[in-house]
Amino acid sequence: MSVTSGADEQRGSPPSVNTNRMDGTVLGGLVQAAVIQRLEFHYPQRARPIPRELPPPMGAFVNRVAETRAISAALDAPRHGVVPAVVVLSGAHGVGKSATSIQWAHQHADAFVDGQIHVTFADVRDRAGLTLEETLGRVLLSLGVEPDRMPASTAERMSLYRSLSAGRRLLLVIDDPTDAAQVVPLIPSSAHALVLVATTARLTELELDGAHPVPIEPLDEPELHTLLTSYLGQDRVDDEPMAVRDLLRLCGGLPLAARVCAMELRARPHLTVAELVARIEARSADQHDGEHALSAIDAVFESAYRALPSRLRDAYRLLALHPTPRMAVDAAAAVLDQPIGHTVRVLDDLAGRHLLDRIGNGYQFPYLAWRHGRSLWRSEGAAGERREVTSRIARHYAELASRLDHALIHRRLRLTPVAWPADALPTRAAAFELFARERLAIGAAQHQALAEGHLEPAWRIGEALWPVLDAIHDTHTAIEVYGCGADAAAYGGYRDAEARLRAQLAHALMDDAQLDAADDQLARADLLANHAPELLRSSILEMRGKLRVRQGDVAGALHLFDDARLLAARAGSVKGVAIQDYLAGSARLTDHDPAGALPLLRAAAAAVDRDGDAILSSRVLLRLGDASLATSDALAAVRCWGEVIDIARAHTLPGLEAEALERIARVEHARGASTAARVIRDRVRELELVASRPL
Repeated sequence: MSVTSGADEQRGSPPSVNTNRMDGTVLGGLVQAAVIQRLEFHYPQRARPIPRELPPPMGAFVNRVAETRAISAALDAPRHGVVPAVVVLSGAHGVGKSATSIQWAHQHADAFVDGQIHVTFADVRDRAGLTLEETLGRVLLSLGVEPDRMPASTAERMSLYRSLSAGRRLLLVIDDPTDAAQVVPLIPSSAHALVLVATTARLTELELDGAHPVPIEPLDEPELHTLLTSYLGQDRVDDEPMAVRDLLRLCGGLPLAARVCAMELRARPHLTVAELVARIEARSADQHDGEHALSAIDAVFESAYRALPSRLRDAYRLLALHPTPRMAVDAAAAVLDQPIGHTVRVLDDLAGRHLLDRIGNGYQFPYLAWRHGRSLWRSEGAAGERREVTSRIARHYAELASRLDHALIHRRLRLTPVAWPADALPTRAAAFELFARERLAIGAAQHQALAEGHLEPAWRIGEALWPVLDAIHDTHTAIEVYGCGADAAAYGGYRDAEARLRAQLAHALMDDAQLDAADDQLARADLLANHAPELLRSSILEMRGKLRVRQGDVAGALHLFDDARLLAARAGSVKGVAIQDYLAGSARLTDHDPAGALPLLRAAAAAVDRDGDAILSSRVLLRLGDASLATSDALAAVRCWGEVIDIARAHTLPGLEAEALERIARVEHARGASTAARVIRDRVRELELVASRPL
């Protein structure tokens, strides 16, 4: 800490600095000053992290000299401005694009002193995959951006990324993008950077913008022979030279095909190379599409599939119907229609044969294996069997979404209420963690359910995800999920469900500032709900009122909230009445009418159940405190916010506790208690960090 005295400034002399260390040591002369003009606190600068994210290189890597030289030449080529070198390694699945890029990256990592970042799109090919916003967020985290400092919008994240990458010696290795739009936002603003892209797609747009194409061709037979020998050993290769040649032919020059065939041979020491070749050719003979034998990659997994015992073949084929390559154990149990213990044994058996990987608390197909397994349904398995399995998957994820719903809000309007026992529901914190793990699978399961004709589970997923998506403000996912649910309800003739989902979709569109689109959805919901139950009609009027507030029509909103209140009262819903009073009071407060807001908010606060609906009661009390403060009753305001703090702590709601404390800090600051305000705001920052962690 440095202290500058007022006396120095009055004399016009250079300021004397007296340094008091935290251990009590005093450096410099002591001074007694009437006025201390400035206190300076010096904190150590936090070191910027250097990402080192490259996956390990392949143990066996054969003859990509020309390709690695081409990458080096692209890096050395002259460029203009802040444009980095971009190299696109393209070729077939399994040809070694990623292995080549990773090998080169490890050999030259020292040249990129600001770090190496690895981005892969291989595990998010389903419709619920990563958005551009999420991908940028992951890269920004790698560059040291704290989660609580992460910009909310895609545009802001792109701007921050360009700023952080400017002038830095960064290496980005991007695996399996399917189009240039996934790559362009990740290109750093630095002529010293290099972007290595490994893809099966032809990214012509990148090439037109100056990217260096490096085609990765299949290995020739001697090179592939060397690779297979490194996997199997010289003796085993020499034992069956003709069979090995046949196997190399079937592998089509693809290193991945050779690798997986070698894994199968090593896992089954008594299986000869000739037998493996025979199995591949037997499967190939069943195809009549004009292609030679099998495609090499399908041959890899087909041979492994045919070598499985019948119970594992059935499991492999069934599990491939899961909508994403990755699945939790309970989801796999639903697919197989088996108890958890049996399911784990099956999954472990497949993992031991390299057809599944153990990932965290679940399992994951290699993408190519998952694709192969799904392709089997074109020739194997009756349509009735497929429908039965996909129905089990849809019901499983509908039930999972329902458990998340009930864990977050005990009582609310639900079209399909379920009486879950208390021990079947996760805690609030666990519910957010569960959704974070399963969000891709839930979204993909909903789309699959719609495609397979399982319409009721598809719309039930949409209705049930309302509490979690509203809590985390994930507008993009909400629009996708509610839209899919509304479509499913429409196709199935579920009028009430469609009205409910279109109202939810309108809310998400409002959050995304698409007010005209929201208005259209609410108009459709109105038509559908003509003969719906009163509470459903009330909820649609409520959404229309919220839209009017967003449009600046507070008077119109108040009329709609009054109509919604009448319907809720007619239905006997105390909570429904309280919600409309809360919304009407909030609208009046927004319209600078705190006196008109107070009685409405007091009525809502008196009616709402503090324990049964902690979130709603907290929101009502926050606004009641705001109205009290606006009518110059600061004491009443602080009392309301104190109640919010008690409720939030009892129910582990750090975000709401932070909102209440921030309001109290403003009051403390306004009355001159700046020290108290600063202490409170320190606590607010801690709570905001905790609140940002669930997802």
